[in-house]
Amino acid sequence: MDRLPILDAHVAAASKLGRIAEIVADHPDEAAVAGIADELGCDLAAARAVWSTPLRMFGPAAVSRVEAEAAELRRPATPDAAKDSVDEPR
Repeated sequence: MDRLPILDAHVAAASKLGRIAEIVADHPDEAAVAGIADELGCDLAAARAVWSTPLRMFGPAAVSRVEAEAAELRRPATPDAAKDSVDEPR
């Protein structure tokens, strides 16, 4: 499973905790997951990860760590990977 969509959903959920809490409070489990996916514009796997994450993981320090991990995953793995991502004639 690709971790980046889950990290992105986590970061997005941190700024919408009130709305996420309303969705969870008003719906049974799977409907809440679907509602979270709709609210965040993410897939069901990422929404399920948000749904099952303890609230303490949405605090500023935890979200900063998640943002850093997402940035690391977006970075090319090696200098050669960065060169390969540029369309140059060979």
